[in-house]
Amino acid sequence: MASRTSKECGICNEVFDEDRHCPKNLPCSHCVCVQCIDQLIKTDRKLCPFCRHSFVESSAQAFGTNLSVLELLKYVSELEASIHGRHRRADINPYVNLLINCRLENREISRSKCSTLKEAMDQITKAINNNEELINKLKCSNEKLRNKILSVLKDIEDSDSKHIAYLTHENESLKRQFDALVRQERQVQFIDSELENSEDFTTCGKFIDEAKEINATCTTFMEDLTEFLYKNKRSRHSIGKAVEKLKRDLVSIEDILNSRAIEENEEIDLSPGMVAMAGEEDVPKILTAEYFQKLRQPLLQEIRKGTVFAALGEPERLVSSEQTLGNSTSENGPFLAKISFDECGRICLHHLDEIHPPSHHHVIQLSELMELVNTSSRLAFIELGARGRTLGRLWIRLFPDTVKGQQFSLLCTGERGPCYAGTKVIAVANKGHSMEESVCFGDYEWNSGSGGKAVLNGIDWEQEVVKAIYDRTWEAGIVSCSEPEHRAAQFAITTQDWCETECIGGFGKVESGLSILIDAIAEFPDIKECFIHDCGIAVLT
Repeated sequence: MASRTSKECGICNEVFDEDRHCPKNLPCSHCVCVQCIDQLIKTDRKLCPFCRHSFVESSAQAFGTNLSVLELLKYVSELEASIHGRHRRADINPYVNLLINCRLENREISRSKCSTLKEAMDQITKAINNNEELINKLKCSNEKLRNKILSVLKDIEDSDSKHIAYLTHENESLKRQFDALVRQERQVQFIDSELENSEDFTTCGKFIDEAKEINATCTTFMEDLTEFLYKNKRSRHSIGKAVEKLKRDLVSIEDILNSRAIEENEEIDLSPGMVAMAGEEDVPKILTAEYFQKLRQPLLQEIRKGTVFAALGEPERLVSSEQTLGNSTSENGPFLAKISFDECGRICLHHLDEIHPPSHHHVIQLSELMELVNTSSRLAFIELGARGRTLGRLWIRLFPDTVKGQQFSLLCTGERGPCYAGTKVIAVANKGHSMEESVCFGDYEWNSGSGGKAVLNGIDWEQEVVKAIYDRTWEAGIVSCSEPEHRAAQFAITTQDWCETECIGGFGKVESGLSILIDAIAEFPDIKECFIHDCGIAVLT
């Protein structure tokens, strides 16, 4: 390889001059004449012929002229002219060339050392700047985290103070109501004994009327406790047990009174609907879509009490006198979906499950109820839980005309068998990356991320993913899936706004509750502790 210290071009071996062979410095500091550089550019080989270092310039004139070489050549020319006549040119040239090469070599060595030192200084400066930037980011992040912790602690303290004050204020009222309930239970026992010994139907009717009032009072008290339960989530476990006991007591009271009425050959309707809503129409045992759509006040009351269910089957068989659901002794109970109200007044259809409801319940066929769901703008929900408590509910608005959205709805209700209820959160993808973080769910088969096959058959899922392009860019709360068919039931929810690209595979967006998911990521280092406690869809939206 030609030396960089020669007074000649290392490629064409021509002596440098100020015209056709003007010396030019490449970015790597090697010196090449103008003609050779132009030839490299014409042949599209923009590489240094000595060290293979690439360059991007499109003209030899863009490189700097090596003035040192020109000065040395000029010096040599003057030296040769001054000694001309005293020594022959052939004798002096070897010494002159040696002198030039030595001076050029020393200059190149110095320049190389300076270049190396400069690069090292640049790297050190860059590292210092990067460290300072990182330190500033950490300071900012720590300050934000500290402020958030202080804010959370203050919220907890305020919440605890309000909670304690509320419980203290309500304690006497609850105690009085429990005492009243105990007295009423004793009165029911007295009524029961009197009914057994009474032959006078007038007296019997009087006792039954009193029992109705007691039953209505118990029902109202149960509703008050339920409302109190949802206002004070930290007392849910203890108060929930009391509510369940009251439900069982009410069923027992109603069964006793109904059996007494049958013994007296008197048709007396003591269903919860009639007891709690005297003078209003009775709610049919078997509901139709038309009746449900009108949302009469008695039906709303029954939904609030938790006595209305959607059945996967024939309601006529499920409410027959011999196969009463509340008294079923089968190990595998009937598949029913609970219908409830949420805090925003939405009617929620929960997932199908093996449920044994109370004796007095109302059933609508699931297929009829699904006719009332708005398919053009379907609203689904998943409720997260962890460590024995409920974290909150995410409401997801599904995009219309997407196969993924249809499948998501089926897996929320469990109509096809598989269901998201009870499945663990699989993982947090790109955790800590503000532009790419997302949470993965939906392996109803293995709870590990390796399963969750499609519940809709005959669909090219890879093509469906490509077709499912949201008309906006990635943003926080997008629900999407880009998995193959054997994992097509899995889905992911983004927690931050992403890059300015098309949202491929998106089939829905979190409408409310995204902060619950973000808080869960911060609270639980192992996100697999979280799971989908409940899921379903909204009706009549």
